[in-house]
Amino acid sequence: MRGFQDIKVLRGVTHILAPRDPTVLLRLSEAELPLDGGVSEILASLVSGGLHDAQAKAAAFVVRGHTHPSGIFARLLGPSPRLVALSKGLARNLYAIAQHDVRVSDGTLAVVLCSAVSASGAPARFPALLKLDPAAALRTVMDKDPHTKRARVRLELDPHALQSNSASTQKCAFVRVVDPSAEFEMLVVDRQRRPEVVSHFWVGDFLGAKVVLDAPERTKRLYRSLLAGRNNVEPDLEVADLAKLDQIIAGTVVQASVNLDNLIENLPFSRSIRERIDTVVSRSLPDRVFDLDPVVSAQFNRRRTYQGDNGLRLSVEAAFSGMVHVEDIEKGTQKARRRKIWFETQTWKET
Repeated sequence: MRGFQDIKVLRGVTHILAPRDPTVLLRLSEAELPLDGGVSEILASLVSGGLHDAQAKAAAFVVRGHTHPSGIFARLLGPSPRLVALSKGLARNLYAIAQHDVRVSDGTLAVVLCSAVSASGAPARFPALLKLDPAAALRTVMDKDPHTKRARVRLELDPHALQSNSASTQKCAFVRVVDPSAEFEMLVVDRQRRPEVVSHFWVGDFLGAKVVLDAPERTKRLYRSLLAGRNNVEPDLEVADLAKLDQIIAGTVVQASVNLDNLIENLPFSRSIRERIDTVVSRSLPDRVFDLDPVVSAQFNRRRTYQGDNGLRLSVEAAFSGMVHVEDIEKGTQKARRRKIWFETQTWKET
């Protein structure tokens, strides 16, 4: 989902959840949200920002049922969803939690159906859940739909604030699929917590989900995907650049935490090389900011293993990797490039 581009909001509904305000409490909209006056563009920008937020975490439903968020999102992903009715179910579920948890702030809940283009160019459709902060530039207005006369909650944008940060989200959820066999079913964001933490009430109590990748698993995926990315660009790098990349990978996996956005952006290579590495890494790691497991990191840094043409394989303890030397002897395209590999040893035995 992080690769989604050209995001558009197709339909939406907003509800007010204010258990701390006795004059408001729960205001449910009986009609869909008007998307004119810049509202559609602002919501699409918020969805795009959430999807590409470094704090977004992969999660999967653990509580399943027709009336639970998992069942509601399954219907939202289906054909011709009854958006108003389904969004009211989500709002009621969240309000019931907010009533008994003073840590849950008042806000506006927006349930929107979006379209996008995936990284492969395929069209995609997905529901997004946004808990909006109160903002003077994006006001919540309660009125009636002029056609159906039904009560509704709509958003009104201050035209003088179009060029500023007119709205922000406290928490988001973007559901890609509802399928127990999927590795992850959604991305969740909580900007009120440290990057490596998401609120239990938002993910566990409300969505009935859990974050799916722990520190050991992320560490394994980080190391393996960085190596896969390294091998993908290896034919197009000079030996000196390849050595830099190897050093960066070795240093990255021994850190306490990693921010993949910063890591990729600071790689000392061309944009195309950075993007190719990022594409490989992103296939294995939907999360972008996370802690690493020191025990797993230590295991990966014990040995260095190399492969060459015709089944050549060389493995050496990491402490002695300096005995292996690599030189370019022919430069050019991937097919034309050749390297000379030599190493120092007092013995050379066949086993």
